[in-house]
This record gives sequence, C-alpha cells and structure tokens, in this order.
Amino acid sequence: MLLPVSGTSCGVYHPYKYLGERNPRCDDISRLMMDFKNEGHRNYQRAINRFSQLAIETVRGLRIPGRPHEYFVEHPFSIAVVPSHTAGRVSPALIEVAERIVRVYRCGDVNCCLERFRSVPSAHREGGDRSITGHMSTIRVIGGNLHGRNVLLLDDVKTTGGSLSACFYLLESAGAGVIIPLSLLKTANYEE
Repeated sequence: MLLPVSGTSCGVYHPYKYLGERNPRCDDISRLMMDFKNEGHRNYQRAINRFSQLAIETVRGLRIPGRPHEYFVEHPFSIAVVPSHTAGRVSPALIEVAERIVRVYRCGDVNCCLERFRSVPSAHREGGDRSITGHMSTIRVIGGNLHGRNVLLLDDVKTTGGSLSACFYLLESAGAGVIIPLSLLKTANYEE
C-alpha cells in the first residue's frame, strides 16, 4: 500500500464552504487560490504574482533530505508540475510559477514530464477519486531522462495528497534523484 508523501506548503487553504456553510476562516490567500485556478477571474494575474512570490521564498529554504547543510537550489533540478484532472492539461498558472522559480534559481528548469492521459472527475468540484493508485493509473512520466535528476514537484492545493503522492511515486519509479513535493497551499484540517 502506498502512503501519502509529506511535503512543504507555502500556506494554508481554507475552503469557501465547510460542512455546507460559508467558512468564516476563508481568508484572502484562500480566495486568491480560486482566482489562481481560473484564467477568467479578474485577479488571475495578481494570484500568479502572489503565489510565485510565496513559492520563490519557500524554495529558497528547502534543504536536501539527509544533508541539512545543503540547499536544494544549490544543485541542478527540474520542476515537474502535477497535471490537472483533465487529460493533457496542466495549469498554465502553475507553469508560470515554475518558470518564475527557475528565473530566480538558474540551475533549475521546467520539465513538463507528467501527463494525465485519461481525465478523471475533479476531486474539488465533483468528488472524484483521491486515491494514490487511482491517480497513478491515469498519469504517466513522459519525455526526457530524469535518472538521478533532483525534482521539485509542484502542485496548487494539497488536500489528501493523492495526486501529489502519485506523481512522487511515478517520478521515483522513473529514476529521479531527490524529489521535493511543494504545494502552494495545504487544505486546513479542522479535525486535528
């Protein structure tokens, strides 16, 4: 059984609705994520700017696991983006964030090596399957050789971590080196 992988996030996401009611904890950064996910929203570019800034600041402090004195960005790395639930689609906003990260940390590159080859219902809107194995059966690694290459695995919101974990395991199977999962926001767990 595959376990969810842990990772780093740049902040906390408080859904607009919780238990069918308007969530009083829904804050500015959470509302900005909804703009980030929708190219038609008037604050779309503002959302990309803010999440790029948060990601760049967070990536700066990431360290190589097991080597606490080495920063991730001191070594060559690729950024892989977790694909959306629609086959062949990757969030253009996430690609833009990835491109801005590598403009700052020049030993990185954006590698669109993860592809959703079969659409799945949206976990957020349609209550789709959030299991790791469910995602692994619809995503594949494509393109260049990742063998030994360090990878920053970028996602927008981590709720259960199913898609992020699936991509982690797929990259691991493809021979990637150190894989650091990073979500822009992590959904708040009100049961803790």
